[in-house]
Amino acid sequence: MAMAVGPASEDDVISAINTTPLVDVMLVLLIIFLITIPVVTTSIPVQLPKERVEIRETKPENVIISVDKAGNVYWYDAKINDVEVLVTKPGAGTLAIGTTPLVLKDSKPLPASD
Repeated sequence: MAMAVGPASEDDVISAINTTPLVDVMLVLLIIFLITIPVVTTSIPVQLPKERVEIRETKPENVIISVDKAGNVYWYDAKINDVEVLVTKPGAGTLAIGTTPLVLKDSKPLPASD
């Protein structure tokens, strides 16, 4: 194996790429795009709705009262022996005011009507 020491001869191939012209072209293209994009884009007038500030109130959860075939009454999943207890349950006081949705469930299937 021989190793050349000294200046390279003119016949040797230079394998390095000159990137200066590439950078120049890219900068020119960047400037052209920066100038032409605002001209090309057109704006369409859009009327957006005005912002309204509303105070959101938390809604009470549904009260579920179920009755099975035997006539047992359930508050959610808890069996109630005395129906009068429904008046003293938490959340039952709002039933009279009408702000809490009340869901009544029955175990009997209802006949389909036409």
